[in-house]
Amino acid sequence: MKILLYSCVSGEYDNKIPDRLYVKPCDRFNTHRMNAKFPKILPHKIKELENADYTIWADSNLVFKIDPLTLVKYFDYPKVGIFSHIRSNINEEIDTCKIFKLDSPDRLDYHKNKNGKLACCFLIIRKNCEETNLLNERWWAEICAGSSRDQVSFPYTLGQIATYKDLPSANFECNNMWTRLGHKKKIKNY
Repeated sequence: MKILLYSCVSGEYDNKIPDRLYVKPCDRFNTHRMNAKFPKILPHKIKELENADYTIWADSNLVFKIDPLTLVKYFDYPKVGIFSHIRSNINEEIDTCKIFKLDSPDRLDYHKNKNGKLACCFLIIRKNCEETNLLNERWWAEICAGSSRDQVSFPYTLGQIATYKDLPSANFECNNMWTRLGHKKKIKNY
Protein backbone atom coordinates (compact mmCIF):
# COMPACT_ATOMS: atom_id res chain seq x y z
CA MET A 1 0.00 0.00 0.00
CA LYS A 2 1.35 3.41 -0.95
CA ILE A 3 0.63 6.12 1.64
CA LEU A 4 1.94 9.64 1.03
CA LEU A 5 2.12 12.20 3.81
CA TYR A 6 2.22 15.62 2.20
CA SER A 7 2.11 19.36 2.84
CA CYS A 8 2.41 22.54 0.85
CA VAL A 9 4.14 25.76 1.83
CA SER A 10 3.52 28.95 -0.07
CA GLY A 11 5.25 32.22 0.65
CA GLU A 12 7.69 30.73 3.17
CA TYR A 13 4.91 30.58 5.78
CA ASP A 14 6.45 27.59 7.55
CA ASN A 15 9.68 25.69 7.68
CA LYS A 16 9.74 22.36 5.87
CA ILE A 17 9.70 19.20 8.00
CA PRO A 18 11.74 16.32 6.56
CA ASP A 19 9.18 13.52 7.15
CA ARG A 20 6.92 14.30 4.20
CA LEU A 21 6.53 15.22 0.57
CA TYR A 22 6.11 18.91 -0.15
CA VAL A 23 4.05 19.59 -3.24
CA LYS A 24 4.35 22.78 -5.21
CA PRO A 25 1.66 25.40 -4.53
CA CYS A 26 -0.44 26.52 -7.45
CA ASP A 27 0.11 30.05 -8.76
CA ARG A 28 -3.43 31.08 -9.73
CA PHE A 29 -4.46 33.10 -6.70
CA ASN A 30 -3.54 36.40 -5.09
CA THR A 31 -2.91 34.85 -1.67
CA HIS A 32 -0.37 32.29 -0.55
CA ARG A 33 -3.08 30.61 1.54
CA MET A 34 -5.25 29.87 -1.49
CA ASN A 35 -2.25 28.75 -3.54
CA ALA A 36 -1.46 26.16 -0.83
CA LYS A 37 -5.14 25.26 -0.41
CA PHE A 38 -5.47 23.89 -3.96
CA PRO A 39 -3.21 20.86 -3.28
CA LYS A 40 -4.76 20.44 0.17
CA ILE A 41 -8.29 20.10 -1.20
CA LEU A 42 -7.52 18.36 -4.52
CA PRO A 43 -4.73 15.81 -3.96
CA HIS A 44 -5.96 13.69 -6.87
CA LYS A 45 -5.01 16.58 -9.21
CA ILE A 46 -1.36 16.59 -8.02
CA LYS A 47 0.97 14.49 -10.16
CA GLU A 48 3.17 13.35 -7.24
CA LEU A 49 0.10 12.05 -5.39
CA GLU A 50 -1.98 10.49 -8.15
CA ASN A 51 -0.68 6.91 -7.66
CA ALA A 52 -1.05 6.83 -3.88
CA ASP A 53 -3.56 4.49 -2.27
CA TYR A 54 -3.90 6.98 0.60
CA THR A 55 -2.85 10.57 1.00
CA ILE A 56 -2.47 12.28 4.34
CA TRP A 57 -2.66 16.06 4.29
CA ALA A 58 -0.81 17.60 7.23
CA ASP A 59 -0.57 21.31 7.86
CA SER A 60 3.08 22.23 7.56
CA ASN A 61 3.47 22.88 11.29
CA LEU A 62 2.60 19.30 12.40
CA VAL A 63 5.49 17.12 13.53
CA PHE A 64 4.46 13.47 13.76
CA LYS A 65 5.36 10.99 16.49
CA ILE A 66 3.82 8.08 14.56
CA ASP A 67 4.25 6.86 11.01
CA PRO A 68 1.63 7.30 8.25
CA LEU A 69 0.60 3.61 8.21
CA THR A 70 -0.14 3.70 11.95
CA LEU A 71 -2.35 6.74 11.36
CA VAL A 72 -4.30 5.03 8.54
CA LYS A 73 -4.71 1.91 10.71
CA TYR A 74 -5.92 4.06 13.63
CA PHE A 75 -8.85 5.12 11.43
CA ASP A 76 -9.33 1.52 10.21
CA TYR A 77 -8.50 2.27 6.56
CA PRO A 78 -11.22 4.88 5.97
CA LYS A 79 -12.32 6.60 2.80
CA VAL A 80 -11.72 9.80 4.80
CA GLY A 81 -10.29 9.99 8.30
CA ILE A 82 -10.46 13.16 10.37
CA PHE A 83 -10.45 14.35 13.97
CA SER A 84 -13.56 15.99 15.42
CA HIS A 85 -13.49 19.74 15.96
CA ILE A 86 -13.82 21.35 19.39
CA ARG A 87 -16.87 23.33 18.24
CA SER A 88 -20.06 21.43 17.65
CA ASN A 89 -21.70 23.11 14.65
CA ILE A 90 -21.05 25.21 11.58
CA ASN A 91 -22.79 28.31 12.92
CA GLU A 92 -20.46 28.37 15.96
CA GLU A 93 -17.48 28.17 13.61
CA ILE A 94 -18.90 30.94 11.40
CA ASP A 95 -19.39 33.18 14.46
CA THR A 96 -15.80 32.54 15.59
CA CYS A 97 -14.46 33.29 12.10
CA LYS A 98 -16.39 36.57 12.10
CA ILE A 99 -15.01 37.58 15.51
CA PHE A 100 -11.44 37.00 14.32
CA LYS A 101 -12.16 38.43 10.83
CA LEU A 102 -10.94 35.27 9.09
CA ASP A 103 -13.18 35.81 6.06
CA SER A 104 -15.87 38.21 4.92
CA PRO A 105 -19.26 37.84 6.69
CA ASP A 106 -21.07 37.37 3.36
CA ARG A 107 -18.80 34.52 2.30
CA LEU A 108 -19.13 32.86 5.71
CA ASP A 109 -22.93 33.24 5.74
CA TYR A 110 -23.10 31.28 2.47
CA HIS A 111 -22.55 28.17 4.62
CA LYS A 112 -24.84 29.12 7.52
CA ASN A 113 -27.29 26.54 8.91
CA LYS A 114 -25.83 23.67 6.88
CA ASN A 115 -25.70 20.23 8.47
CA GLY A 116 -22.67 18.18 9.33
CA LYS A 117 -20.10 17.54 12.00
CA LEU A 118 -17.16 19.94 12.21
CA ALA A 119 -13.68 18.57 11.62
CA CYS A 120 -10.09 19.57 12.36
CA CYS A 121 -8.86 20.06 8.80
CA PHE A 122 -5.18 20.35 9.73
CA LEU A 123 -4.91 16.57 9.21
CA ILE A 124 -6.94 14.68 6.58
CA ILE A 125 -6.53 11.04 5.56
CA ARG A 126 -8.05 10.18 2.17
CA LYS A 127 -8.34 7.00 0.19
CA ASN A 128 -7.65 7.68 -3.47
CA CYS A 129 -10.94 6.49 -4.94
CA GLU A 130 -13.63 7.91 -7.20
CA GLU A 131 -16.08 8.79 -4.41
CA THR A 132 -13.48 10.67 -2.37
CA ASN A 133 -12.13 12.46 -5.42
CA LEU A 134 -15.62 13.61 -6.45
CA LEU A 135 -16.22 14.96 -2.95
CA ASN A 136 -12.82 16.71 -3.08
CA GLU A 137 -14.13 18.49 -6.19
CA ARG A 138 -17.36 19.40 -4.41
CA TRP A 139 -15.38 20.74 -1.44
CA TRP A 140 -13.32 22.92 -3.77
CA ALA A 141 -16.51 24.24 -5.43
CA GLU A 142 -17.94 25.15 -2.01
CA ILE A 143 -14.75 27.02 -1.10
CA CYS A 144 -14.85 28.92 -4.39
CA ALA A 145 -18.56 29.78 -3.98
CA GLY A 146 -18.46 30.70 -0.30
CA SER A 147 -15.83 30.92 2.41
CA SER A 148 -12.29 29.67 1.98
CA ARG A 149 -12.38 28.41 5.61
CA ASP A 150 -12.08 24.62 5.46
CA GLN A 151 -14.18 23.85 8.51
CA VAL A 152 -17.36 25.51 7.20
CA SER A 153 -17.47 23.58 3.91
CA PHE A 154 -15.92 20.22 4.85
CA PRO A 155 -18.86 18.83 6.91
CA TYR A 156 -21.28 18.53 4.01
CA THR A 157 -18.77 17.50 1.37
CA LEU A 158 -16.06 15.04 2.48
CA GLY A 159 -17.60 15.01 5.95
CA GLN A 160 -20.47 12.94 4.57
CA ILE A 161 -18.22 9.88 4.24
CA ALA A 162 -15.62 10.65 6.92
CA THR A 163 -14.68 8.46 9.85
CA TYR A 164 -14.40 10.84 12.79
CA LYS A 165 -12.22 10.26 15.85
CA ASP A 166 -11.95 12.39 18.94
CA LEU A 167 -8.65 14.18 19.38
CA PRO A 168 -6.07 11.89 21.01
CA SER A 169 -5.89 14.04 24.15
CA ALA A 170 -7.28 17.22 25.61
CA ASN A 171 -4.34 19.04 24.06
CA PHE A 172 -4.46 19.04 20.28
CA GLU A 173 -1.20 21.02 20.15
CA CYS A 174 0.89 18.19 21.62
CA ASN A 175 -0.22 14.61 22.17
CA ASN A 176 0.92 11.03 21.53
CA MET A 177 0.51 11.44 17.74
CA TRP A 178 1.92 14.89 16.93
CA THR A 179 3.24 18.23 18.09
CA ARG A 180 2.02 21.42 16.45
CA LEU A 181 4.72 24.03 16.07
CA GLY A 182 4.15 27.72 15.84
CA HIS A 183 4.67 28.98 12.34
CA LYS A 184 8.30 29.52 11.29
CA LYS A 185 9.69 27.83 14.44
CA LYS A 186 12.89 25.84 14.29
CA ILE A 187 12.22 22.10 14.21
CA LYS A 188 15.57 20.68 15.26
CA ASN A 189 14.37 19.79 18.80
CA TYR A 190 11.44 17.75 17.51
